[in-house]
Amino acid sequence: MTLAITIETATAAAAYYPPRVEPSAKPVRFPFNLALLLGNNAYQASPLRSAVNDVRDLGAALREMGFRTIVRENATRKDMIDAIRQFGQAIEGADVALFFFAGHALQYKERNYLIPVDAQMGSEDDVTFFSV
Repeated sequence: MTLAITIETATAAAAYYPPRVEPSAKPVRFPFNLALLLGNNAYQASPLRSAVNDVRDLGAALREMGFRTIVRENATRKDMIDAIRQFGQAIEGADVALFFFAGHALQYKERNYLIPVDAQMGSEDDVTFFSV
């Protein structure tokens, strides 16, 4: 009978007092995740309805997962280039880097281009000048 009481007491004590975990010799490193999110709706010739909402929703979801986000909505060419530069500088040491664009884009001469909201394209030659 005494043996049964001792085992029960030891089991109950273990449940209330978990084993002590010794600190690690290595410093704890938290992941660094970064996302650049660009969403353009406000095109003069053909506006979109959901690109900005897509960026907002994705940004909220990524922030819940611990991402730092750089977000631009209805970005001009200058705004897009500035955001890409900021992303390029901040990406150093990132564990995960994500780029997302919602808006108009096109492929011209086997290259892909993102279209800013202030693009004024009248000819094929304007693609490389006004887009990113």
